[in-house]
Amino acid sequence: MRRLLPRLALTAALLAGALTGAPVCSVAAVPSQVIDGAVTVMHTNDIHGSYKYSYNASKCTGTIGFDGLAVLYSAQSNAPDFLLDAGDTFHGQSFATMSEGKSIAELMDTFYANGYDATTPGNHDWSYGADKLRTMTGYSTTGTPFAMLCANAKSTSGVWSSSITKTLDRTWEDSEDRSTFDYKIKVGVVGAMDESLGSSLRKDLVLGTSFSDAAAAINAEARRLRETEGCNVVVCIAHTLNAKTFAAKLVGVDALVAGHEHINLNENVTGADSKPVRVVEAGSAFAEVGLLSIPYEYDTRGTENTIDDTVTVPADKSVETLYTAKSVNDLLADPDKGPFYQSQLNEVRNNIIKPLDDAFESESNKVLGTSATDYFYGEDAAGTHGWEMVRTTDLRPSKAGDTTKAQTIGHVICGSYLALTGADLAIENAGGIRGGIAAGDVTAGNVIAISPYGNTVETWTMTGADFLAALEHSLQISDDCNDSYELQQAYVADGHTEQEAQDMYKWRDDSGSVLSFGGVNVTIDWTQPEGKRIVSATLTKDGSTLDPAKNYTVATNNYIITNTTDFPTFANATKRTEWGTCEAAIRALIGQDDWENKMASLAGTISFGSAESPAPHPTPTPVPSPKPGTTTTQVTTKKTAGKLAATGDRTLAVIGACLIGGIIVIMLGIIWKRRR
Repeated sequence: MRRLLPRLALTAALLAGALTGAPVCSVAAVPSQVIDGAVTVMHTNDIHGSYKYSYNASKCTGTIGFDGLAVLYSAQSNAPDFLLDAGDTFHGQSFATMSEGKSIAELMDTFYANGYDATTPGNHDWSYGADKLRTMTGYSTTGTPFAMLCANAKSTSGVWSSSITKTLDRTWEDSEDRSTFDYKIKVGVVGAMDESLGSSLRKDLVLGTSFSDAAAAINAEARRLRETEGCNVVVCIAHTLNAKTFAAKLVGVDALVAGHEHINLNENVTGADSKPVRVVEAGSAFAEVGLLSIPYEYDTRGTENTIDDTVTVPADKSVETLYTAKSVNDLLADPDKGPFYQSQLNEVRNNIIKPLDDAFESESNKVLGTSATDYFYGEDAAGTHGWEMVRTTDLRPSKAGDTTKAQTIGHVICGSYLALTGADLAIENAGGIRGGIAAGDVTAGNVIAISPYGNTVETWTMTGADFLAALEHSLQISDDCNDSYELQQAYVADGHTEQEAQDMYKWRDDSGSVLSFGGVNVTIDWTQPEGKRIVSATLTKDGSTLDPAKNYTVATNNYIITNTTDFPTFANATKRTEWGTCEAAIRALIGQDDWENKMASLAGTISFGSAESPAPHPTPTPVPSPKPGTTTTQVTTKKTAGKLAATGDRTLAVIGACLIGGIIVIMLGIIWKRRR
């Protein structure tokens, strides 16, 4: 094919210039040198339902959100070629989970320009089921929905898209005579999710869906994109356990936009084809947004024949820019363009986000059920000191003489985990609890306040011994917290402020790791030393005693189970299944008839009692202390009875007599020699 259009344009321009007298810009012939260019990709990952810009100037932290993303997008001198997301997008914050991801999908489509081009599902995005996840792209109000890419997912209910392509129109301009040359770059985007993440999902959520090897699926699609589709650049979006390890398996991929690890990543990795792959990841929770520039070299070979054109991609020279909420704040504060950026932010916030916020507020006010009991955040009815008290008094008698105690709000949370999963045991860390329930109507908003972090429920397998070890350590943390709290309150009583008291008597760094637990009836003896306070533990399922050697299924949130620093035995646990958000589990429980009784029967009780008196031990015989510089060896003898004992005594006597007789003979021999 010959490039005739530039020449026709040149003719028309010359004619127009002759008729009007206007100066004429010439159009270049085919450039003899290689044309340098770049494909730009703005990207996010693991936003987990975060959606709105906020910024704390004192801490220089915040959330970019879709309104902040619009500001960053509009601030580019040239609009990015692609806007991509690497998964865990539609799940996490209540704004997302309340609508089962629909609110986030709408924002991805409409927040600015044409919205996102594509995403790949993360493991949490399947929490609403495969069918629901497929419909996310159908929420577009622009007519140009983003693509949901998962090359390694196959389903009996429909085929997942593997890739998209986009042809980019480029114009090169001669710096000397201002003439131009038009050409095209074709880019393919392929997506996948690590197959091991797929295997960890609840079976009903992925019913009819199977996951093949993600790297193999990516490589096959990348080859097709290049050989069949004629793509010059291939970008992969993947939700994967280890981005760099995954990149080393890839063939024919120039860049990997990764998710799942919640890290900032910008490195070159050598792929399986010995070519560089630029690997990037932009943190989590919309705290960061990345902009990747992938360079290319377009070589015309000095001819007008497009067949001769080649494109080389030196991916190792890619440039990554990481934006934060501070970046948005700086743009808004710009003395010249700040008002323009503020208008962009307001446009998205007022016209796109606000209607969704209003819908969310309406859903939050809906009554889920009623409660006959106050489940305070701690024991403070006034709502004060809940943070402290959920770490201290929830595990202690309320007053002298109390023998049994429920764990208040922690009791409810653990009961909800057990009701959802059918697990044997449940745990929740104090730091994950941020509110309580008052008697009366319970709204969805109440539940959001209890568990606001978007943590998910998971089931793990661990031994009874490991579970008990974690509880024992938790009790010690609580004991130390209780000591601190008593000192703080005494300090306040002396006229100091709460903050001064906390500065004087600090909490343990791991105070948030105090555990509420369920599925078990536990008796605690606070008079015992650390590690020996749990007197008894029986399962609520069947009344059996918790067996240290037996494996149990434990329902917990995804945060605390990975805290192997505070609880080393958690490192021995094996992950089984993911179940959706903690908040959703509580909502499901409270929506049931007679939920309080069901919860109590599942969660169990805490009782306070004394350990059995230990059997008396004989007083040991004092052992003389060794002299300095000497080495002692302890010899253990076993005394036996009966004939064998008598035989042993007789034998020792004979040996002794022989020794004495020998000594006497030797001495007599010496005396005899001297006399001679």
